[in-house]
Amino acid sequence: MLTVLIALAIITMLACVGILTVVTLRYANEQKRTIRRTTWTIKSIEVQAEHMMNVQRGTELEKATTDVYEAMRYSDPMSNSRLEEINLKIQRQFEAFRDAVEHTDLELADENAKEFLYLMDERNRMCKLLKS
Repeated sequence: MLTVLIALAIITMLACVGILTVVTLRYANEQKRTIRRTTWTIKSIEVQAEHMMNVQRGTELEKATTDVYEAMRYSDPMSNSRLEEINLKIQRQFEAFRDAVEHTDLELADENAKEFLYLMDERNRMCKLLKS
């Protein structure tokens, strides 16, 4: 009777360990996917910004596109769940900037570039805080 209880206790413990392992692995895989998605988004914005900068050389939009590209180029590529909200704002602001550049709207592009640079600065400050 005692050996049966011990065997049941061991089986129960092994089942719990197995369940915890599966849950932990699922969580870790989800985190990896989130990090890949976030870093891909940041890298994608950088690549698009570089292309826009190259296309706009010698035009009135050269300074704005160069400033946006430089902000992306020197930004911290780190990923953290606490950065999700600011990353989404950055992505939306970049899309607005890109649209203004595509429509050659200098005033709107400059305005969107300033807001984009502000968001990038805010993100970089958050990255420093998260690292300390």
